[in-house]
Amino acid sequence: MLEVYEQTGSIRQTAKILHCSKNTVKCWIHKSRKQPDVPLELMAKRKKTKLGFKSISPLIEKKIIQQLEENKEKHIHLKLKNAKILTKLHQEGISISKSSVQRIVSSWRKQNDPHKEIFIQQVPTVGPACEFDWGYIHLNIRGLALRLSAVFIVLRGSLYRYARIYPRETSQFVIQAHMDYFHHIGGVPDIIRYDNLKTVISDPVKKTVNPSFLRFATHYGFQVNACNRQSPEEKGTDEESVGFLRNWVYCLRDSFSSLQEANDYLENELIPLNSRSVFRREETPVQALQQNIDQLHAYPSLQYDNSLQEVRHINKYNQISVEANWYSVPEEYRRPTIGIKLYPERLELWDFGQDTMLASHPRIFEKGHSSINLFHYLKTLRQKSRALVGSVALHQAHQTLQRLYSKYYQQKPKEFVDLLFLFREYPDLDHVIQVLESVMQQGLLPSRELLLNVLQQSEDPPPIPFSYDKVPSQVILPDFHVYDQMIQEGGNHG
Repeated sequence: MLEVYEQTGSIRQTAKILHCSKNTVKCWIHKSRKQPDVPLELMAKRKKTKLGFKSISPLIEKKIIQQLEENKEKHIHLKLKNAKILTKLHQEGISISKSSVQRIVSSWRKQNDPHKEIFIQQVPTVGPACEFDWGYIHLNIRGLALRLSAVFIVLRGSLYRYARIYPRETSQFVIQAHMDYFHHIGGVPDIIRYDNLKTVISDPVKKTVNPSFLRFATHYGFQVNACNRQSPEEKGTDEESVGFLRNWVYCLRDSFSSLQEANDYLENELIPLNSRSVFRREETPVQALQQNIDQLHAYPSLQYDNSLQEVRHINKYNQISVEANWYSVPEEYRRPTIGIKLYPERLELWDFGQDTMLASHPRIFEKGHSSINLFHYLKTLRQKSRALVGSVALHQAHQTLQRLYSKYYQQKPKEFVDLLFLFREYPDLDHVIQVLESVMQQGLLPSRELLLNVLQQSEDPPPIPFSYDKVPSQVILPDFHVYDQMIQEGGNHG
């Protein structure tokens, strides 16, 4: 390095030739100049480092073994763990690492406590019982890396697997997962086994069922069976299925445009998986499910109302706040508060006094977003037409309505609002949008009179089929040779 530096005279060039860092070259040049009398061989020689574990004195090892001997007489829940033994030694002023304690404990257990827990293998029985569990799936949704919650349910005996992704793990989505599963398999199992889910089991020691979930289980008529604490083997079929399905389904594709697309992909991938033969089972999971479908309970006649009912205050923008998101309220509703019914996929606005639903919004699961309906502000926009162009309501309206405003009514906002009143009279907004797009594609001005004329036109009635009976008749054809003979004679027969 010093020779190359003497030839080039540049630290940068020396580092480039020797393929090393400039800081390394600068460091050794500085050392050689600072200690010119020290030979370079001694300067570059590395110091020897001592490797190996620090020896543990027999006294310390005896203290650890004494704690392990005392553990034999204690209850399994009260035995000292490695972390507690390490803390106790540190309190006594003994300097020892965690790995040393683990090494001594592991060596002692191999010689003095060789007993291991033995599990009893069960025969795969065919019956109306299943296992329920939550798991996590890491996917890219619209370019964002998300950790999503998924439900995994396995029907015991048949090993029919079901899975679906949900935005959250709340009690409402646990109930919705059950309802989706019952609808999928076409019935309700007798028993469903759970681990220590707080939304299902409120007290894992006493195995007390959550009151809200107990009402749902009673409504559908199935029994809640809770596993013991720290005993995943009691629900081993489902525990194994979580990792298996997660890797089997999403190992080749993990990017989707929406949560619905990810669920559709999951549903399609489970079809061939449930149609494959299973080890030590004669039928495939689909065949076993079909053969034992009669053992499942039927749906109750009354559908369970899986909604949360609350009351919200309306602000000056005629909006309510739900889960840090904003939803618009129809301007015809004049009270300061309004009732809501929060479903897993939608939010309904209700007048609980009149028992009538006023509006509905798709539910938003992010935070800081809004769902503003343009038709909720028509009377106000007729009075404040200049506020239309910069309003959030117009920005969130249908793309066709935005193009209609910017192309034809940007200078006539009041006429645009009058046109929106016409659209509100028709319950099927998709049909109105379709008519509007067809008129705009033909290059016509979508005025109120033209759209009203098109919307009021009824479709041509279908042709009425008719049939008639054929009348048998015999037609005698004339002999045209007579006319040929008259022409040959040349007579005037006119």
